[in-house]
Amino acid sequence: MSLAVVLVGLAMIVASVVSCNRRDSNSPTMAATTQLSHLPTEVLSNIASRLLSKADVIAFSRTCGAVLAARLATCSTLTLYLDRVEVKRFVKLPAVAVLRTRTAPLKLIFRQRDNMDSTFVPGLLRDVLNELGACTAVRAMQLEGVRGMQLQLWPGLADSMVACFPNLQGFRIQGLGLRLDQAVSVLTKPAFSSQLTHVDISTAQVLPASPTQVAAFVQASLSLHYLHVSSLDQLQVSLRDAPCSWRTLHVDNMESTTVSKLPY
Repeated sequence: MSLAVVLVGLAMIVASVVSCNRRDSNSPTMAATTQLSHLPTEVLSNIASRLLSKADVIAFSRTCGAVLAARLATCSTLTLYLDRVEVKRFVKLPAVAVLRTRTAPLKLIFRQRDNMDSTFVPGLLRDVLNELGACTAVRAMQLEGVRGMQLQLWPGLADSMVACFPNLQGFRIQGLGLRLDQAVSVLTKPAFSSQLTHVDISTAQVLPASPTQVAAFVQASLSLHYLHVSSLDQLQVSLRDAPCSWRTLHVDNMESTTVSKLPY
């Protein structure tokens, strides 16, 4: 794609934004914005990738929904902040319908704001999953939070994730505190465990767990192809002969006595 084409498209956006800001919504100059829909998707996506890092996606989309739609149709990763106002605005944007129809693989990141209590995360996540509906393009989902904050996974999370992301294969939790028994409740859901292949909780703050909880977590993860955890201690039950689908097991810290109890 030539730089000239990108710059022409960028100039059109700037001209449209300026004219829209100076006149009311009934002004004929509003038609300039709709002209952007005639640009190739690749051009619109390229323009959006340069602008969305500096401008609020919600405010920008009010000016040009065509650019946002093009970006949502082609981006490989989409990050949504778990802010109640932003979430409600985003899921109601017409351009979001693109997420429900696209087929190209997408990684969806839900990020907690630094000043937000983690107790609100489950409710906001549940709301956005319910609003988004089925998005078959989402292959990986990531929850990012503030270190020191504990994540409360509600019992219906696995069901909501399966309903919303029927092709989900990877799940990662970063930063937030996590209880292993809650992770087990998610991994052992039949509809969820049958499609999930990659789980990474290596950067989560896994709270102290009993030997029983550790054993239950390991057993629940045996159907995965990839598992990454920061530590795997206190495994007192031998699972050496258990059926296992692991192709990669990445443990940052592990006692030698635990190694002999793992299947291989």
